[in-house]
Amino acid sequence: MGEIIQIRVMAQTHDPEEAKKRWGDLAAAAFDMDNLQVKAGKDFHIKLVDALVDRKKLGLLPPKLQAAIEKDLHQALELRNRLVKSLGDWDPRAADKSAYELEDILDRMQQSIVR
Repeated sequence: MGEIIQIRVMAQTHDPEEAKKRWGDLAAAAFDMDNLQVKAGKDFHIKLVDALVDRKKLGLLPPKLQAAIEKDLHQALELRNRLVKSLGDWDPRAADKSAYELEDILDRMQQSIVR
């Protein structure tokens, strides 16, 4: 890395608005919908998992929703942490794998709410 030019390995939500639509029920449970515009940034995937975990810890998730996503939420947090670690380790292959797995688990959580 140079003094001026930085090299980074990062994971960003390509289209935050599309992510908000794709995981809309999860987003509604995780965020105050009035502030969702602010939350739907390039790191939406990280903020979504963090907010769901925080709300679960604080007992702010509706019981039915918590029951539907509880098992997968733990795995989503592990994948979120693995993704962040892979990025910190400059390991794009591991980060890519974790990103796909995180998308899959968020999809599964969204589907379990819709059912």
